[in-house]
Amino acid sequence: MTYNNIKSDIKIPLIASSKEYTLNVNPVENATKDFVKGAIKLQYKDTQGNLYIKYVIGYFKKGYSGNAVITIKSVDADGKLDIKMKGNTSLH
Repeated sequence: MTYNNIKSDIKIPLIASSKEYTLNVNPVENATKDFVKGAIKLQYKDTQGNLYIKYVIGYFKKGYSGNAVITIKSVDADGKLDIKMKGNTSLH
């Protein structure tokens, strides 16, 4: 996972089938001082090394909060993910 002006990409561990993983993203702690706004992206590579980018949250900025649920429905033989995503943000 990554977003604009992040100090370092967020690594997600291997998640077993039918298990959940919760990740809290805090731009105040995880972003550089230059962060103003961005999009949260899930990046991964298939078995051939092709990079895929999926937008989890299309837009957020300082002061926003929200959540996102990412469901990996299946993985094909080449490692390409079939992903369902639902997210929302709001200004607090």
